[in-house]
Amino acid sequence: MPWSLLGVSSPAAGQQYKFDVAADFGDNGTGKQTAQTMWVGGLNNYQDTSQWGSITLGA
Repeated sequence: MPWSLLGVSSPAAGQQYKFDVAADFGDNGTGKQTAQTMWVGGLNNYQDTSQWGSITLGA
């Protein structure tokens, strides 16, 4: 994923960003989500970043 897609023009060491990882599952043939797993965020609310962790860019 390009940094520009995230609105970052010049990523640099030491910058911090809010961060989370999620996976949605939907294998019942309906095309709808049947389960979800997340690293630290709140379930089914990607717009609420209050529970996200932080990631700091390295060198």
